[in-house]
Formats: sequence, structure tokens, C-alpha cells
Amino acid sequence: MKENQSIKNNIAIDALGINHVGGARSVTLPLLKRVFKMKKEWRFFCFLTQFEEDFNFPNVKQIVLPLSKGPFSRLLFQLVFPILVIVYKIDITHFIKSQASLIFFSKKVLTIYDCTILKYPQYFNLLSRLFWRHLQPIVCRNMDRIITISENAKSEIIEFLNVPPEKISVIYPAPQFDSRDANPDQAKKTIRQKYTLGEEYILYIGQIGLKKNLNTLIKAYKIIKEKRPDAPPLILVGPRYHLSDAGEIFDMIDRFNLNECIHYLGPVEKHQLYEILSKALFLLFPSVHEGFGIPLVEAMQQGIPVIASNTSVMPEVLNNAGVLVNEFLSPSAWADKIIQLYDDPELRNQLSIQGSNRAKNFSWKTSAEKLIHIYEELL
Repeated sequence: MKENQSIKNNIAIDALGINHVGGARSVTLPLLKRVFKMKKEWRFFCFLTQFEEDFNFPNVKQIVLPLSKGPFSRLLFQLVFPILVIVYKIDITHFIKSQASLIFFSKKVLTIYDCTILKYPQYFNLLSRLFWRHLQPIVCRNMDRIITISENAKSEIIEFLNVPPEKISVIYPAPQFDSRDANPDQAKKTIRQKYTLGEEYILYIGQIGLKKNLNTLIKAYKIIKEKRPDAPPLILVGPRYHLSDAGEIFDMIDRFNLNECIHYLGPVEKHQLYEILSKALFLLFPSVHEGFGIPLVEAMQQGIPVIASNTSVMPEVLNNAGVLVNEFLSPSAWADKIIQLYDDPELRNQLSIQGSNRAKNFSWKTSAEKLIHIYEELL
């Protein structure tokens, strides 16, 4: 009986491109690891661009395909993947990066993180806009279940992709860090020296993409330095976003002569990010739209105060445990909030306590149990 059950429960995970640093990796890797541990009797087939050390479990078979990003890769995957589903006798296929193949040989689950392309099409190229506007609704109709990462994202999927509410499940992400990520003293010192981190700095974590509203943040920082020349430096952490790059901010930093006080570190390793975040005065999150905004919860988990745009999912995630900027496209509004928080240690301490308590509401164990329940319903 146990053998028949193990053969029956074959789950395929389309995780192509998850090796790239970004929000999808941060919110998906810990979730899948927890599911693999909790369902040892199931067999998982992970389709990856490269071998993933974190997926090295006895019940997980990693299948590396020379595919990652771009329309050609997805087209080739459409042709190859249905054959693999038959070969491995897959019962459920979970597409975890917002794109799916139109297969007919298993139950199908699709994770959609946000509908930014549909709400803010001006930030994206023509091919991406055409796919989301015309093909993604067809893909969604072909899915047995849609998973998303916030109630705000769910409402947008209903609105823009015309998906029935009962077909959508919300599974919140949780912080990627735990106590084991704390670095030894020598490692802390090495990280701080490597990135020349001072005693005080304010921090942005996220992709360098247009929807992140970084041009507003840079203009705000210029205002801050004019008013308060002693203001702490601004550290930017995260990869460039090839679909919607905001590289013009670096020209702006040059024009404003802010190179000495705004430092771009690029993407950093997890243990380095933990250290950089843990010593920040506060986190800035100026994005105009997010599916969830994992840096918000990671900052709250470590007691780091947050200033975020009052739009999209940010009020849902923070739930009064952070400072919200109503006029989030206004550099002066951001400058005022940043100066206010910098000048008020008591408010920072209060937000630190509130944020730590709020972060406890997000748990990978709870999220994994919800995902397993969805799989069990489909099986």
C-alpha cells in the first residue's frame, strides 16, 4: 500500500531559473525545502537550470535542463516538458515562476507573484506585455489551481486575468533567515570591511527595476543631503532587472554628485545580506507595486524599522508596523519621512518592537502545510 502511494504521488516542480538571485528565489526555495522534508513519502521531480544544493533530498530528483529565460527557452520547454511528464508519471505539475506549459497529462498548479505587468505596462517590454495580456489568461484557465502570495495579488489576478476567486489560494512567504544565519564575529568584520559599511547607514534591498521607484528615492536623498549634510549613507542591494532595468539611477547619482554617499553593492550572498540588513538604521522600500515585498518581513524579523510606499501590498504586509509614505512618487515626501525617522530614536525603537511582533505572523511551516493541503486536494 505504501509503495503504491509513493508511486502515485509524483510531483513535478518547474523551477527553471530559480538560481537567479531575486524575490522568486527568496520566497520559493525555503517553501519547497520545507515541503520536501514534511512529505518524505512523496517523490518530487525538480526541473532546474542548474543543480540546487538546497534541494539535495532523498525524495527529490533534480533534472537540469539547458533552459532559463527568454521566449525561445519557454517555447522549447513547451515541446519537451509534456514528454517528461509522461515519462516520470507525474500526477501534479507546479509551475513556480508565473509561466506555465499547456500540458494535459497531470493536474496543474501555477504560482503568480503579482500582476505588475498588467497594472504598470509602461515598465515592461512589448513581448512581456503581449504575453500577459493575451496568453496568460489562457494559461490561467488551463490551471487547476492558482497560488499567489498576498490578498492584494489575489484581487489583481481576479481583476486582470479574470480568474474565479475560488480557484486562487493565498500562501504568504516568510523570512528566508533564521538564527543559524547569524555570522561569527570575524565574518561580520570581514563583511563590513568588504563593503566598507560605516557605523550608520540606511538600506534599500530589491531589484534595480523601474517599478521599484528608485529614481524618486535618489532625488529624495539629494534633498536630504542638502538639508542634512551629516545624513548617513544610502546602501543599495540587489540585482539589475533585465526585463525592466532602472540603470538610469546610476547616471542620476553621478549628476547629483552623490557617489560618495550612495553605494550600490549589487546582489550579495544570503549570509552577507543578513549581516548588512541587521546593522541598518532602517529599510527603505519605495516600490510602486509588489506581490508581497519579502525584504519588508526580513527587516521586521530583525527589528529593523521600515519606511514603505502606501500602495499595493505594503500596508497588508506591514499592518501598522512601519512608516507609510502616502505621496510615494514625491521625493520631498520621502525626504521628510526619512529625516523624521532618523531624528526620532524613540520611534525607531517602537517600530522595531512592532515589526518583530508582526514578523511572527509569517511562518514557512504554516505556508508549507497550506501548499501540501492543495496538493492533497488535487491528488
